[in-house]
Amino acid sequence: MISVIIPTYNEKNNIFKISSKLKKIKIISEIIFIDDDSNDGTYNEIIKYKSKKIKGYLRKSNIKDLSKSVVYGVRKAKYKNIVVMDCDLQHNPNYITKMWKKFNGSKYDIIIANRFYNQKILGNLGFIRSYVSLSTITLINEIAKLDKKLLIYPKLPSTIFSVNLVAITISQFVFIILLHILLI
Repeated sequence: MISVIIPTYNEKNNIFKISSKLKKIKIISEIIFIDDDSNDGTYNEIIKYKSKKIKGYLRKSNIKDLSKSVVYGVRKAKYKNIVVMDCDLQHNPNYITKMWKKFNGSKYDIIIANRFYNQKILGNLGFIRSYVSLSTITLINEIAKLDKKLLIYPKLPSTIFSVNLVAITISQFVFIILLHILLI
């Protein structure tokens, strides 16, 4: 059983698309949208699709914060197996099943999908963001070599999959490391 956490901000046009794709994946037990008080009607769109499987929460705050929305979603999740993914379908939901097969019954606590695992150039990102991303990826790879409960799963869209913890995108790496350290 997997809980999928989807933080949103101005994603009204993607709610139906991602909901439809995720509902078809049998190993997903709940889909939790956490809207960061969008101004385009995203939360109202989420409410249209609420069901036993699809839940929606509104996080009202003057400060928009993706990581706080993720933590909020994790706290609402019923299941310990959690995937966090973007609402814009940059993370292909079809990889959830592939990652589950790699994860289920393994010794790993965290599986990180990293499409930049062996790359030195990050496409059209600016120099600073590319440098930060590459530094983060290098750090993740080094930690994975030391930590036998962390698996880097190369050549998949950047999504982190985890059991007994939380899964988030590579850009939120610091959050994952802090949680991992706290739970060791």
